[in-house]
Amino acid sequence: MRTPDKKTTTWIRAVQATCVCLGVSAVACRNGAPNQADLEVMRVGGIPIHVEIADTPETRRLGLMYRDDLPPDQGMLFVYSKDEVLTFWMKNTRVPLSIAFISKDARIVRIIDMHPFGEESHSSGVPVRFALEMSQGWFREHGIEPGNRVELPGRLKPTPSSTP
Repeated sequence: MRTPDKKTTTWIRAVQATCVCLGVSAVACRNGAPNQADLEVMRVGGIPIHVEIADTPETRRLGLMYRDDLPPDQGMLFVYSKDEVLTFWMKNTRVPLSIAFISKDARIVRIIDMHPFGEESHSSGVPVRFALEMSQGWFREHGIEPGNRVELPGRLKPTPSSTP
């Protein structure tokens, strides 16, 4: 067997390193699941939870689609720049979810259970600023109801200059 030259050996090592990096990335990004460092803490009825922030059209469009699971006390907070009636569906979403629609003053106005792969619309019914998706039943299990307040992650808390 012939020994590979230096150029071939360098190329083989580069390919091996690339494969290792891709494998690590695939495991870390399993089904789009976030890295723990990407999660922010908020409180719902005084209970701390970890949330991914969906505050761009792309992250809001993708939401929790294609995920195989959602860890306990973890969810996704959808953030909008102005109050509007929000509508969600569960197309391509594998896990059952509950959604809480939240006003700009951080009060839950409506909670709805949603079923995997459903294409029916689930509306906030009134203009809201935020929506919080959690595993189905999470709000009920923790005694959370419309009217309860949430404590938003630090970067989303209204400041005196931004509050009308």
